[in-house]
Amino acid sequence: MSDDAPLELRVLLLRKEQELSAGEPAPRIFGLEPIERLQRTAERLGAARCDILDTGDYPPLDPAPARYLVLRTELVYDERLIAGLLEAQNVVLADRLPTEGPPEPLAALVDATNLAAAVAAVRGLEYQRSGGESTQDALADPAYRFVRAEELAPNYDPKLRKFFPAFVLRAKAENVRQIENAIFKASYKGITDLVTKWVWPIPARMVTRALARRGVRPNTVTAWSYLFTALATWFFYEGWFVAGLVPAWLMTFLDTVDGKLARCTLTSSTLGDVLDHGLDLVHPPLWWAAWAWGVSANFAGIEMATAIVLVGYVTGRLLEGVFLLFFKQEIFTWQPFDAFFRTIIARRNPNLILLSVAMAFARPDLGFLAVAAWTVVANVVPAVRIVQAFAMRRSGIEIRSWYEEPEAVGTGSKTS
Repeated sequence: MSDDAPLELRVLLLRKEQELSAGEPAPRIFGLEPIERLQRTAERLGAARCDILDTGDYPPLDPAPARYLVLRTELVYDERLIAGLLEAQNVVLADRLPTEGPPEPLAALVDATNLAAAVAAVRGLEYQRSGGESTQDALADPAYRFVRAEELAPNYDPKLRKFFPAFVLRAKAENVRQIENAIFKASYKGITDLVTKWVWPIPARMVTRALARRGVRPNTVTAWSYLFTALATWFFYEGWFVAGLVPAWLMTFLDTVDGKLARCTLTSSTLGDVLDHGLDLVHPPLWWAAWAWGVSANFAGIEMATAIVLVGYVTGRLLEGVFLLFFKQEIFTWQPFDAFFRTIIARRNPNLILLSVAMAFARPDLGFLAVAAWTVVANVVPAVRIVQAFAMRRSGIEIRSWYEEPEAVGTGSKTS
């Protein structure tokens, strides 16, 4: 190994005295015992080793040169905290568990020279001697510092477009529902369309929990999404619009479930990501083209409406890319108006609402015209916003997300 090569990652799982009564099974979080979740986390991180240390066990006096991630097996960690630890160097996470006592050491990321002291710290020995202060141990003189959760993982998550403080929870049987709810909520986007945001969360959480406990894989759910997508496309093409809307809505629901199932069970994969996002990108224009063909016999001006919908779909994606390219953030995270507009913009689910309402009146042609008209609006609005953003930056105003404003980060008042 060259001097410039990064040190390999090793994971140590600290198992304390059993808190369970004799014969009581370990709690299962989305079908996994806490220690299984940590082992799966280590595997996903590409750790060279994952060792379990029981009470009284300590690492070798001369551990191999590596980065050591130290975790407690009776805790469930937000993935953002693990990511934050991996980006840090020689730190011990010390924070307060919800509804429990004062801050305590919860995890660590250290090098080999600090490993023994870090293990002692995460077990609580060193932290007790220091009186709970962020000080070094006088005996071992460890070269690490104590940090809080918010120092490792900011409350605003740009990937999921939401304000949601990172969590660490104790895995107890009575806490399973609370833990599963926290994990599910942490996997859910804060800025999305109105159906995904307000209609699907509760049923999606229930289905995700049921599938996880039965060991169903996320890619299996995605495969069903492909089947429903194909059925909807065929039914729309044949003009069987009501029949087509059933698998279409089922697909949108499963599109929510598969991603949540992958994140909640720590089974995300490159293949699954490609299959899921590839389907999301390709199927909407296929549905709209199939719907247009299904109504074409009784629809004057079908060519123009179809062109507007299909070109508008591509243009809308390009406009979002332009904003991201020049302002280094998604357009929907800029200001509250943009977040609101994302809930109703002409994307798959809002368009399906228009088509479903039209079919309540047996007018598939008017539904498609409504989609075309809304597509125009959905392209004009971001185009205007891009012009405004350039004008504001030219006048010296910084273009940044409203979530980054001090009142949002400090109080959490802008939670999505």
